[in-house]
Amino acid sequence: MASPEDPGRRRLPANRPIDLRWRDRLGKEAHARRFLPASWYTPVAGTTVLRKADGTDLAVFAPAAGGLGSALAEGQYRLTFTYRRDNTAIEAGSTILSRAGDRSDEVVTLDIPWSRS
Repeated sequence: MASPEDPGRRRLPANRPIDLRWRDRLGKEAHARRFLPASWYTPVAGTTVLRKADGTDLAVFAPAAGGLGSALAEGQYRLTFTYRRDNTAIEAGSTILSRAGDRSDEVVTLDIPWSRS
C-alpha cells in the first residue's frame, strides 16, 4: 500500500496476458497493447544483436536453418538489454555514466511483435 505522497507501483499478473488500452480525454481508444507473461517466451539460440554506437538503432540476426533470409518466425519477441553505466572492467577507457550518482547496470526490456508483412 502506498502513502498519499507515493503513487505506488502497478503490478501486472505474472501468469496470464494483460491487455492495456489508453484512451484520450474524450474516451476514444488511442493505443492498445497486449503484454505476455515472461514465462511464455523462449530464448532464441545463436541470435546476435548489432547496435549503433549511440544506441539509436539495432539489428537482430538469427541463423537460418535453411536458405537465405530471416529465421525468426512470426510472433512476439522480448529483447532484454543490459546497459553498463560503468563498463571500465571490460573496456578500461570507456566513459562512466550515472543517473543521480547511480552507476549500476540498467536492464531494459522491449516487447516487439514480428511479422513478415
